[in-house]
Amino acid sequence: MELGALSSSSLYNRRQQKTIVAADTLAEAQCALCKEVFQPDEQYYAVDELYFHPACFTCAQCFNPLGEETYFKFGRKLYCEYDYCQNYAPVCQQCRGFVIGTVLKTVRGNYHPECLKCDDCDRTIETALYVKNMKCLCGNCYKPHTKVERCAKCRIEVLPEERIWFRGDVYHANHFDCKKCSKKLDNRAQIWRENVYCQECYDHRLMRTCAHCHKVIDSQNERCKQAGDKFYHVDHIFCFKCGLNLKNAGFFPHNGENYCMKCRLTEIGVNCEVCQKTSKNMLTVFGKHYCQKCFRCVHCQKFFTAKSTIANFDNQPTCKKCFDKLPKELRKRLKEDAKATSPKATS
Repeated sequence: MELGALSSSSLYNRRQQKTIVAADTLAEAQCALCKEVFQPDEQYYAVDELYFHPACFTCAQCFNPLGEETYFKFGRKLYCEYDYCQNYAPVCQQCRGFVIGTVLKTVRGNYHPECLKCDDCDRTIETALYVKNMKCLCGNCYKPHTKVERCAKCRIEVLPEERIWFRGDVYHANHFDCKKCSKKLDNRAQIWRENVYCQECYDHRLMRTCAHCHKVIDSQNERCKQAGDKFYHVDHIFCFKCGLNLKNAGFFPHNGENYCMKCRLTEIGVNCEVCQKTSKNMLTVFGKHYCQKCFRCVHCQKFFTAKSTIANFDNQPTCKKCFDKLPKELRKRLKEDAKATSPKATS
């Protein structure tokens, strides 16, 4: 039987057409590393949408060739197996090895599928995972409300009404004495800095009381604000004058009460910049407040009058005579910064 010409084969022609299309596509592509265009008939490596020269097909970390090695793609970079594990692979909590491939994530960390075992029966967990008291359990071992809890000290069953957790173990509460009053404890006992207290000592001696609602502020679970010598729940601090909630606003404590900044100016006044005395009648110059006795030139200490020209020297009032004695360049810069050499005082 005579063989026909290769060009007459439809399968050969289809393959040739596919090869030509691939070559045209490669001619327009660039190497992902050196950004140079491929030459005709040049060998290359293709990883997804990325193309590489043989010399450019290297690990992005150690630059060793990847031609015959196992490699991993992360983003648009390639890594050898060692560098990929060091940089990106999670660590199994059981065998401490790197997890490549399927990783199981739990509240205690990452695991190989074969390393995730039940803490009670030590069998591999293949289906449902249950977590109880930071233990990983399989479906057979997880039986809510049926497992007996035993005291870590006496090994006798612990009922819910007499249970207390301490350093990760369960105990009978009556095994402990209050750190403050030394009385036997019940299941209402509280733990603070590795010490155990009864509820009364915990509330009255260690916890703060909100000055508004007079309830205990649990500092382990609640935030509080301090104003003077008083403490408040963050939602329970209000302006004494207008009743504004000061949760997200600045406030000023005065004589045991709290004021918003607006009521402070109208009811209490502000502090003098020099003597720090509080008054409603203040002169405001360059954003600072002065009483009548302290409103004077910062250099010569002479009092200003209603006709005085006040210059700005680093946001401090200066008379014109002292200002004119400053170097010319400094005066020019101060004028440009202040944008005015004669602001009026306001009371």
